[in-house]
Amino acid sequence: MGLAGTGRINTTTLLVTGAQLTVTVDILQPGGSLRVTVQGQPGLEASVAVGINTTDHVLVFPGERDLKSLIGQNVTLSIDMKVLLDLDH
Repeated sequence: MGLAGTGRINTTTLLVTGAQLTVTVDILQPGGSLRVTVQGQPGLEASVAVGINTTDHVLVFPGERDLKSLIGQNVTLSIDMKVLLDLDH
């Protein structure tokens, strides 16, 4: 028996203080993933999906874009998650 689904969390407004956005994530089963979007910022619509357990992983955006031009500004992030759980194991 398994459980699968997707979900989105929108953050409160966050102050950008550096060029890189890092995440720590535990992916419990193969096929799960996390992807981040910086709302309202062209080119930062969706990071490359993270599908492994990782600590302080630097997110990669299409075209190798980073957050350098947003330092000192407030942004909202959308965090998209994909979950696949095998409940029999």
